[in-house]
Amino acid sequence: MSCGRRKIYLAWAASWVAGLATIFVGCAGDFLVDFVPDPNADPAPGGSLGPVTADEVLIRFRNFSQTDAVNVEFFLSNTPLGTLPADLLVDQYGTSASIGVAGTGILQPLHSDEVLFPCTADLVIGTTGGTFIDNDTGEVRGIGDMRWSRDASVGLCGRRVTFGFGPVDDGFITRLTIGQ
Repeated sequence: MSCGRRKIYLAWAASWVAGLATIFVGCAGDFLVDFVPDPNADPAPGGSLGPVTADEVLIRFRNFSQTDAVNVEFFLSNTPLGTLPADLLVDQYGTSASIGVAGTGILQPLHSDEVLFPCTADLVIGTTGGTFIDNDTGEVRGIGDMRWSRDASVGLCGRRVTFGFGPVDDGFITRLTIGQ
């Protein structure tokens, strides 16, 4: 294969993979943009809730900001929904139970939390992006990116899912990763 054809093929393959990531995760095209947290500022790993069974999903929330708290604004549904993410991101499916400070859904700077939820083939999870709040004054500093996913697309049941919230340049970003 000639050098020119190889470059064209690699560019096509990269755009195809990026397109698949957007389709399967159901989020904006900046999904592949990543904030790089300060390695010395990594949120406390927290205790793992143990093995995840096939009918559960472990959701982990991580705040990479050194100065801002974040309200994770988490939504979850195990019932079939029509239009995503609009039908998910409503008060009916919002939850903060067991998340953050006293179940408020707020993570202090450099903190993490994790929760096990029941999982079905209709599971849909997401966040409006999280609201970043100055930990000293309570002033709203910014909002991360909306992220959502459903079991039917990527197989969330029996897996560990992480929502990472952090600063980037002059704003904030929210990252969704799905692992084993």
